[in-house]
Amino acid sequence: MRFWIAGIATMLFVSAAVAGEFEVKLTVEEPAGLARKAEPVCGGIPLPAATLKKDQAFAVYAGGTEIPAQVFPMVVDEKGFVRWVLVDIQTDLGAKEKKEFTLKAAAPAAKPAAPLKITDDAGGVTVDTGKVKFTIAKDKPFSLFTSA
Repeated sequence: MRFWIAGIATMLFVSAAVAGEFEVKLTVEEPAGLARKAEPVCGGIPLPAATLKKDQAFAVYAGGTEIPAQVFPMVVDEKGFVRWVLVDIQTDLGAKEKKEFTLKAAAPAAKPAAPLKITDDAGGVTVDTGKVKFTIAKDKPFSLFTSA
């Protein structure tokens, strides 16, 4: 199950004009009353016009600590400014717990504990997530996996 970053009503845009920094506060809430471990969280975040160029790097923070995240520009306007980004993180949540994160316009440094590994050779493509490893054969077009 995926949880979405809280709706626009609970997002607060904070732009520190004096320091020249850009930050967006994000809130994630566990709605079902179940504790979650390393749960994927995904959400689209609208950005103000003419603020950040499409090649802007982003980092996500929990408190003062950067966490591994993927942030992709989804909408870029005709002048090359990013207007919407997709944010993907993982987090632990207790039942009905809320957590706050901060999206910052900054180069990320955090790395996942088990990075994704993809090997492409003549026999097929092997994907290793750290928990699951599977191979898709190139010479068997209608078979989903040749090994798992």
